[in-house]
Amino acid sequence: MKKAPVQIDTLLEPLLAETSDEQADELLLRLITVHAEPVIKGVIRFKLRLTPYGATQRAEADDVYQEVISSWWRSCSGFANCLASTRSLTCAE
Repeated sequence: MKKAPVQIDTLLEPLLAETSDEQADELLLRLITVHAEPVIKGVIRFKLRLTPYGATQRAEADDVYQEVISSWWRSCSGFANCLASTRSLTCAE
């Protein structure tokens, strides 16, 4: 049985081409901001049952978001570890 060729996600592919940590960090930050942030914030709003009108609730949601991102980033002690951490989080569900 032949193994299927490995397919690289088109969003992550540019990260593999980067040679400097600074460029990889910039791309990763952009991925988080554009793709992960809306999903994370949506889950937080849903879980906390937030309405779009409460300033206090928005502040609480922003605090939770910062905690989630900080926790995830701390678990990533390097780009390879970051990808492994992300993969293990997504595979666990």
